Amino acid sequence: MLFKLFLLAKRIGKRYDGFMSASEKKLIVKCPTCRKPAAWKNNKYRPFCCERCRLIDLGNWADESYNIESENPTDFEEEI
Repeated sequence: MLFKLFLLAKRIGKRYDGFMSASEKKLIVKCPTCRKPAAWKNNKYRPFCCERCRLIDLGNWADESYNIESENPTDFEEEI
């Protein structure tokens, strides 16, 4: 596990020696679109890593690739 943390820290340009102060600890999450590590704090695109991934996700919602199902779907009748 320590080796994986070292590799992650190396990838984002931080040195990890196992003894980080509270101010040096940063929450790193995976981008929902591309799965790359993305900082949570001070990231204007969070939880995404960049604007491109944010727009891809927005496009998927807009073209209804994503949907939220309900237990009791309502039937909409067309009004003439």
